[in-house]
Amino acid sequence: EVWWPVLFALILGCTPGAVELAPPRSVAAPSAKKARTWTVDCHGGADFADIRSAIAAASSGDEIAVAPCGYYGSIDYEGKSLAIVGADAATTIVYAAPGTSVLKATHGEGRATRVEAITLTGGGGDAETPAVEVSFSSLVLRDVRVTGNGGMAAIYSRSGHVLIDRSVVDNNTASLGILIQARRGEIVIQDSTVRCGAVPVGYQAEHGAALVDGATFECAAGRSIEIFHAQGRIQRSVLGGQ
Repeated sequence: EVWWPVLFALILGCTPGAVELAPPRSVAAPSAKKARTWTVDCHGGADFADIRSAIAAASSGDEIAVAPCGYYGSIDYEGKSLAIVGADAATTIVYAAPGTSVLKATHGEGRATRVEAITLTGGGGDAETPAVEVSFSSLVLRDVRVTGNGGMAAIYSRSGHVLIDRSVVDNNTASLGILIQARRGEIVIQDSTVRCGAVPVGYQAEHGAALVDGATFECAAGRSIEIFHAQGRIQRSVLGGQ
């Protein structure tokens, strides 16, 4: 051991000679994994022809660029925080598998989880299945259209963090009687349009937080927004039809 000559010299009251210590070993810092962009085109010529195969290959932090097409099969993030970005919502459409949610983030996905410029349709299918489901996860819906869905609710979040930004929610049914529901957690709706149709409630937040900013609600059949046992703020918005 290198320390005992020093200690022995100190005990004798003399100055120890030079003691050679081994230089510290340099440890290379682990390199951060570089995010990758995967391409999807149902017409071919891309990495994959369907979105589900791209999700299976991707890692958290990656982006999946989706070319204009109609894609059949629901999106499940499978615990990965990914950005799925279409060309635009008018030409990039995801159709749910029968009887399932068209989109699910239910395995702890983080705040980088995002869908952009895509139409989500055909989700739900029974009274217990929402069209878009978030549970203990985060999700951003940006420039998205949620339309033509059934089931429990168009967008349902349980203890999640959801941002609906520059999006449209319309032409949906909801057995719950609520189009968008947040149970605990929060849903932020900004610069978006919500059309309730025959659904009695546009957005309900309970036991959490709600922010509505720059949104337009058209809910002639009932109420645009219900907030109870929760903190809420509504600003720069239009609540029409009640």
